[in-house]
Amino acid sequence: MNSFRTIKELVIETYLAEGGMPPYEKLSTLVREHFPASKWQQTHYAWYKSKINRGAIRIPGLSAEANLGTVRNPARTTRASRSKERRDWPTWEQPEAEDILAMAHLAMPFVRFLNPEIIRAIVEDNELHRAEWSEIRRARNASRYS
Repeated sequence: MNSFRTIKELVIETYLAEGGMPPYEKLSTLVREHFPASKWQQTHYAWYKSKINRGAIRIPGLSAEANLGTVRNPARTTRASRSKERRDWPTWEQPEAEDILAMAHLAMPFVRFLNPEIIRAIVEDNELHRAEWSEIRRARNASRYS
C-alpha cells in the first residue's frame, strides 16, 4: 500500500489509477484510511475536482488539454471563442402552436412577479407580432369547424 505525504498526492494517484476523478465515496474511504485525523468532507472533494478540471492541479502524464479537463475558466475565454461557442449552440425542434399556448397559460399567473422591464419587453414583443399571431389563431380556430 502506498504511503502518501498529502491528500493531494492521494487524489492525484487515485485519479491516475481510475483514469479520471474517482467517485466521492471511494476517495473518501481512501482519505480516511490514509489520513484518519482528516476532517475530509464533500466540499473538499469538490475543491479537488474543480482544481483538477481547471488545471490548477496538474495530473502527471496527461496532456495540457487533458489537464484542463472539460470546465473552462470564463475569464480566460477570448471573445472569438465565446462567439464560436454561440455559433455551435445546438438546435431543437420548435414547439407546436398548441404547446406554446399551453405554456403561456401556465406562465401567465406568475407574470406579476416579473420585473416591470421584462413585462414591458413582453408587451412590446406581443404588439410587434400581434398581426402574425392573430392570423395563426384565426386559421387554427377555423380548422376546428371544417
